Amino acid sequence: MAKYDLDRIAALAAGSLPPEEAAVLEAAIAADPRAAAELAAQRLALQAVRRAPAPVLSADERAELRRAVAAALHLDRSPQPVTAISRRRMNWRPLALAGAALAALVAAVPLFGLLSVGEGDRAALTTAALEASAPSTTTGDYAAAEGDDAEILSGVAGQTPEATLAESLATTTVPATARALTDADKAVADLVAAPAALFSTAAPAAPIPCLAEARILLRHDDPLGFDLPREAGALAVWFLSEDGATVSRLVAFDPSSCDFLAAYP
Repeated sequence: MAKYDLDRIAALAAGSLPPEEAAVLEAAIAADPRAAAELAAQRLALQAVRRAPAPVLSADERAELRRAVAAALHLDRSPQPVTAISRRRMNWRPLALAGAALAALVAAVPLFGLLSVGEGDRAALTTAALEASAPSTTTGDYAAAEGDDAEILSGVAGQTPEATLAESLATTTVPATARALTDADKAVADLVAAPAALFSTAAPAAPIPCLAEARILLRHDDPLGFDLPREAGALAVWFLSEDGATVSRLVAFDPSSCDFLAAYP
């Protein structure tokens, strides 16, 4: 062993290590002449200490003898120098690396929260899209709306309020952003449930866009790409797979603008 611990060698020589650990350490020391020599020296020193005769005087008797000799020789008992306490140095480099990794993880948590949007968050996003797409109104607009309302009411005088409300809802269109998110969610769910098309060996006809955005969201330099054609508009799909048959993570974008539309999980 090119590098060994003197404390462990001393513990092995004293017989204070567990039998399994002692056997492993003994085998490692046997392969290194320096370590073997150190172990032999430790054992020889312990044997010498154990074989030494017991002191003739006790500790109290020795202290009393020192005081008597000092008094007889008129010696001043000067204060003994304080021994400096040795402190074990700690290697801070692993702690610094662990702190940097923790900071990177904390910075990445909001991004993963965006990828794992739940039903409640999706509803909030849809509401925000509806509010953003609603035009702002002014006092003049309200006045014009009152005139339009009078005109509409005169045209539907023979209809019930329920029928008028049903016709109004039927002619109202969902904002494009909310519809795109809903359609993309459904397409991604269907694709993950039946992923055979993702693992087709056929090469794409053209490069799949939005690779840079996918690398950021998936935190992977080489994700797999797939062009998903749909009636509602194609999707640029990038995904990761651990076994080559199922999807572990997936993101989908609008290929024309690279806007994020859906993710799995």
